[in-house]
Amino acid sequence: MQIGFSTADLYEHPEQLSRDILDKQISLGASAIEVNAGASMIRTKLLEIPADSFKSFERKFLHAPGSLDKTILDEIIVIQKKFNFEYINFHPNGVFDFDVLAKSGLPVCIENMDSRKQDFVSVQDMQKVLDKYPFGMVLDINHAYTNEANLDLANEFWNKLGDRIKYFHLSGFTTLHEPLYKTKQNRLIDFVESKNVPVVIECMLDNLDELEKEWYYIMDNLTDV
Repeated sequence: MQIGFSTADLYEHPEQLSRDILDKQISLGASAIEVNAGASMIRTKLLEIPADSFKSFERKFLHAPGSLDKTILDEIIVIQKKFNFEYINFHPNGVFDFDVLAKSGLPVCIENMDSRKQDFVSVQDMQKVLDKYPFGMVLDINHAYTNEANLDLANEFWNKLGDRIKYFHLSGFTTLHEPLYKTKQNRLIDFVESKNVPVVIECMLDNLDELEKEWYYIMDNLTDV
């Protein structure tokens, strides 16, 4: 299994893209990374760091800001030209124009939303966009869980849209995106088992010690790694 972290996991850390943090992930065995470009300062930083900053990761993804306008889309296009991420993940409820996004030439994925949102929660919501555009999908297990804790919704996404799912977001849930080593919701880990889809651990961590704890907790509860 190819698995790694989102740079947003250390969301309060001022140097999410520092060499020390990236090297820590690599030393643990991470083979995937999702670079979160939600903050303008991170997008600026991406234009400053070397183009090979993520070369040690086999799978490299970018998470666009939750709210997208033409200016931010242009920034993402510049970033993509520099780093050539495999997929770029967008929150569909924040996309200003799907036609413009489709014509951008970017390798677009759209992500299912959590229970706080009105749209893009169900398979039907997502399918309306995926039937019209050649986008991929990121299945956020946490988001599906907030809508149906029995994981029926997550399974429905997998059964009906599995061929469009490019990678998973994995985290625990009590109020937002808590670490699984704290929530002990092993059913969420079990869901990604043996599906041959990359996994991005997307949870709220305070420091590198927590990052390590989360890594080993998930690894200890997976068998196909």
